[in-house]
Amino acid sequence: MKNEVGCFVINLEKDVDRRENISRQLAKAGIPYQIFSAVYGKYLTPEELTQHYNKSRAIELSHDLTPSEIGCALSHVFIYRKMLDEGMSYALVLEDDAQLSQDLPAVLSGLQREYASSEPVVFLLNHVRKYKNRKTRRLDEKYLVADIYGTPIRASGYFITRAAAKLLLDNLYPVWAVADDWAVFNRDYATIKAVVPYCVGLSEHAQFSNLESERQAIQLKRSIGYHLYQLFYHKFINQLFVRPFQRVSKQDESW
Repeated sequence: MKNEVGCFVINLEKDVDRRENISRQLAKAGIPYQIFSAVYGKYLTPEELTQHYNKSRAIELSHDLTPSEIGCALSHVFIYRKMLDEGMSYALVLEDDAQLSQDLPAVLSGLQREYASSEPVVFLLNHVRKYKNRKTRRLDEKYLVADIYGTPIRASGYFITRAAAKLLLDNLYPVWAVADDWAVFNRDYATIKAVVPYCVGLSEHAQFSNLESERQAIQLKRSIGYHLYQLFYHKFINQLFVRPFQRVSKQDESW
């Protein structure tokens, strides 16, 4: 197996401005990359959906994924396959609306130094609102690695080991979950950790996300009982009996 680190940028062919923006950032950071042509979910044929999408499992465990969610999930899963096929030990996965910190190269070097590719770990580089501040591992004076807490929902930037890519590919294809269902992946498959503070933000292009508007529509369709349960659990049970014992910290989204 080659000891290589890859970088993949997920981008729809029509989104030229996004592609140019992230390409400029990576060139400035000195990070070699590949543009990965994203799967456009709305263009999938019924036959392709049958092949690539496990609808019954999606409905059983969460909800019937929208075309955009299916395309996004497939894009990430296909990157894991490509990473394995090309013998990469690690990969940086970026969506094309990412905004990169100048510290990103140093963070990536620290993660490679501290974690072997045989460890099944995904490191979220984008903003994570809550994390556990017990058993953290420091990369340098500024950055540390911590266990996630709650349900972080963003996949704009993460670093993944070869072992984690194999586990996620084996268990998430045909796709049945959204690409950033990190709490579920952490519970059942790979270990998901957060880099704190975050070093991948969102560019102005993130304001025009079709996926986010579809997610909001799904939230509105959920029952009143679902929302009451979420409110009761997070505001009372979680705050009183769970969070205090796990030493949870919050991270503001500052940029």
